[in-house]
Amino acid sequence: CDFKTKSDFETNFVPDTSWTTSWPTNLEGMPLNSTIAWKDDGIRIGAMAQSSLWNAGVLRYEVPKDDLGNYVKDWHANFNTLYIQKNLEQCGRFQIHFADENKQPLACFEIYKGGVGENASLNFWLIGGDKKLKLFKNHTFSATTGKPDKNGSPLFAASHGGQAIVKQGNKITFYWRAMAETYLMDGVPASTKLAYVYVVIGKRRYYQMVADTSLRSFKLMNLNNEYTVDIPNKYQPEDEVKVDMEKSKITVNDLGANSDYITGSEFFSIPPGTSQKLDIVYSNFTTSPPKVEIKWKERIL
Repeated sequence: CDFKTKSDFETNFVPDTSWTTSWPTNLEGMPLNSTIAWKDDGIRIGAMAQSSLWNAGVLRYEVPKDDLGNYVKDWHANFNTLYIQKNLEQCGRFQIHFADENKQPLACFEIYKGGVGENASLNFWLIGGDKKLKLFKNHTFSATTGKPDKNGSPLFAASHGGQAIVKQGNKITFYWRAMAETYLMDGVPASTKLAYVYVVIGKRRYYQMVADTSLRSFKLMNLNNEYTVDIPNKYQPEDEVKVDMEKSKITVNDLGANSDYITGSEFFSIPPGTSQKLDIVYSNFTTSPPKVEIKWKERIL
């Protein structure tokens, strides 16, 4: 999909009454008792209730299934947001939730400003093994009109605001100022599919909303490829990859390769006991399984 116009959004992002409260992050979920809709340049706040500390509206996009009736497994989402306050007392929350077939969020992109001041935060939330969203990263920026943040340019100004999230297998990558931040999904199978995208916009009771809060475009690309293609392997035949758990060190052919470390992974030790189990997992299209050798030191305490 590639949505940019009023017609695009009104046709594809629709109200969802099955969600009565937004998914909780560091705060309780917001009651979805209000409306958001296209206005001027994108999805903006509409009629907002005043019944709770935070009140919000929600729209849902259902991702199309492929010819075999499956939702998308690997995907790349691009979207453009506007988030500029007109005075220091404005606040608001803008969220995009990426959810599976059970409407269980896998990841959440959030822009948040909770009170008086200049700074807002961009938050990346990811699902944990307990099925709760956990804060992966947050970045602070200036939400004040015309005032660059400390890194040089207004992040969500009229000429900026582009963001991206990519899921490949059991990895999710967010982008902050074109820098990739990758997380290994905890307890979520690589085959988990994206079925729904939710847009949530909310504000605090009696406070003004951040004046320019808008989702101006949304693009989603299917990265699934069910055919064998000639893609060079990261590691070549006979390459020797070593991971020293004790020293937190990775080498490839005896050369340092800690740049291959995936954010969210852990260098681990083997607990004592006779019932421990190690799983070695590799891609299902691999024709020659890797040769794995494990060495450990037994310590007597």
